[in-house]
Amino acid sequence: MNRFIALIVGSTAVIASAIAVAQDNAAQTRGKLVFDNYCVHCHGTQTHNSGATTMLEEKYAGAIPGSLEQRTNLTFEFVETFVRGELGMAPYRPTEIPEDDFADLVAYLTRNNP
Repeated sequence: MNRFIALIVGSTAVIASAIAVAQDNAAQTRGKLVFDNYCVHCHGTQTHNSGATTMLEEKYAGAIPGSLEQRTNLTFEFVETFVRGELGMAPYRPTEIPEDDFADLVAYLTRNNP
């Protein structure tokens, strides 16, 4: 009986983990679409010699990537500070990037974090 319960509990944990991974992957996929719509023009990997990617490449001198898509240190708070306009970037209001889309964007931008 105890083995059966352990098997059920273990199976439930594996299923829950698989669901969480699938949800994360779906959020990241939707976030890539948001990024491509609003951000890629200035912050994309291919945005060399123009826009913010070039500026950040020069600023960080190779210490960290200029492209946001390649970064490994972005957080929800960091992205929110810039996207919602508290620091220098043209702000996007919640009516332009709704909260669900914003959460997906953060899921995409933080996917490389350790």
